[in-house]
Amino acid sequence: MIATPDSLETTIILVVRWVKLGVEIFGAGLVTLGVCLAIVHLIRTFPAGKPAEFTETRLILARYVALALEFELGGGHSRHGGFAELGSNRQARRDRGDPHGIELLPLD
Repeated sequence: MIATPDSLETTIILVVRWVKLGVEIFGAGLVTLGVCLAIVHLIRTFPAGKPAEFTETRLILARYVALALEFELGGGHSRHGGFAELGSNRQARRDRGDPHGIELLPLD
C-alpha cells in the first residue's frame, strides 16, 4: 500500500493526539502523587504543630504541581505548535488587513 499525503497526515495527527494524551495523563498522575505525598507528610507532622513543617508540606505539593504543569504545557504545545497552524494564523491576520501578518497588539 502506498502512503498518500492525506493518510500520512492523518496518521501523524493520530500519533500526536495519543502522545499528547499520554503526556497529560502522566502530568495528572504527578499531581495525584504530589497530593498523596503532601497529605502523608501533613498527617505525620500535624501532631507536632510546627509551622515550618507546614511550609515543607506546601513545598512538596508545589514541586509536583510545577512538574505536572510542565508536562501539561508540553502536551499542549505538541498539539498547537505546528508550523502549519502558524502559517494559517498569519494568513488570518492578513485577511483582517495586516499586510505583514504581524500583530503587535491584540485587535480585539
